[in-house]
Amino acid sequence: MIDAAELDRRLGRTAAERLVAAVREVPIEVVRDRIEAARRSVPAPVVEVVTEEQLRAREAALLASWPVLATIDPVDLTGCGCPGCVTSAVGQRYGWDVADAWDDLADARFLLGVTS
Repeated sequence: MIDAAELDRRLGRTAAERLVAAVREVPIEVVRDRIEAARRSVPAPVVEVVTEEQLRAREAALLASWPVLATIDPVDLTGCGCPGCVTSAVGQRYGWDVADAWDDLADARFLLGVTS
């Protein structure tokens, strides 16, 4: 038995020519049906509408549950303040539950437009 590369060498075809030949053999209707089936199999995104009041309540609840969050200065903690570095540093210093709460707080503040 010979492999595809050997067959191509014997026939004088490149892999690209073999691919084009294979694609030409598939009717366009089959391709369209497969694309449409793939689109239907992907669930629609869920959009959650959150009000400013809900975000502020979430921020207050996180700060009440995790008072240490109010003391964290991202730039002072990491030197750069980028989200990944801050989460890692918070997790290492205060524990990973606090790091999860920090991420939730950062998300709420981002949606509120708070930059500091």
